[in-house]
Amino acid sequence: LTAAAREAGFTLSARRAQHLAAFAPGAASGARVMLGSGGIAETAFDRLILRHLPAAPPPPLAVWGDAPQGTANWGDWLIEWRAGIAGTTDRVSFVTWVTPGPGEVRAPRTGERLRPLGFHGHRPLARLLMEARIPRSDRPSYPVLCRAGSPLWLPGVCRSDCCVPSVGALAVRLEARRLTSGVGLPGDPG
Repeated sequence: LTAAAREAGFTLSARRAQHLAAFAPGAASGARVMLGSGGIAETAFDRLILRHLPAAPPPPLAVWGDAPQGTANWGDWLIEWRAGIAGTTDRVSFVTWVTPGPGEVRAPRTGERLRPLGFHGHRPLARLLMEARIPRSDRPSYPVLCRAGSPLWLPGVCRSDCCVPSVGALAVRLEARRLTSGVGLPGDPG
């Protein structure tokens, strides 16, 4: 634990390390303990994550798909797009296809829902992020790709059934990559 803390840029006293070692095994996911050195320890399912505070607010809205190809930086994420012929759209992937047209990248909104590809009914984005084991502290800054205000895609978490092109049709290919360490992001290629 002390070596992991040092690697994350924290110095823990023996007493603080013992406290964290006792806290982590029984703590519910999302439980937090403040660290004396300007950080926080958070349990995220079966992991203990150490991070510096304060967490940055989510980045402002970014636009994608307003040209045949391009990129949009949103926080520590890069969204790339290009026009092409649609391939198969998967529900959980860091690459997807959408019908032509622009959209936005933004943070999740409270109470927001989407209809997952291949499922009936709508699911809360907060629940989808939790089920994907995204740590609670990362959820407010996780990218939501939208069109006309409706969520289309949580990269690596869930694709909605909205704006899905037919295979072989003219479409826009979207790819999302996290530019910093993918700590706590299952399947994250970043």
